Amino acid sequence: MVGIWYTDAVNYEASKDVRRELAALKQKMLKLEKELGSLKSTVKPLKFRVVTDQIAKREVLEFLRFRPGARTSDIIEALELDPPIVIRVLSEMEQSGKLRSKEIER
Repeated sequence: MVGIWYTDAVNYEASKDVRRELAALKQKMLKLEKELGSLKSTVKPLKFRVVTDQIAKREVLEFLRFRPGARTSDIIEALELDPPIVIRVLSEMEQSGKLRSKEIER
């Protein structure tokens, strides 16, 4: 009987520990959900403009004059240009020698 009682006591303590951990995780989850809810109200949806390649090139070059080294995502967000247009004109400008690009480490 002593062995059974000991095993039950160990199981009981282990289950108390598990319940404590679950309660702590639940509190963390509630806190994260609350933080996420407050972030949703601060995030603005991105709206992209669709313009001709000529206009996009002009705007991108002007932007890069003041922000050399800007990332593609910076250009897209700041100018609110459609991403495929920006990628296309950057590639064309690089091929024509108007600008250089380089890989960045993440």
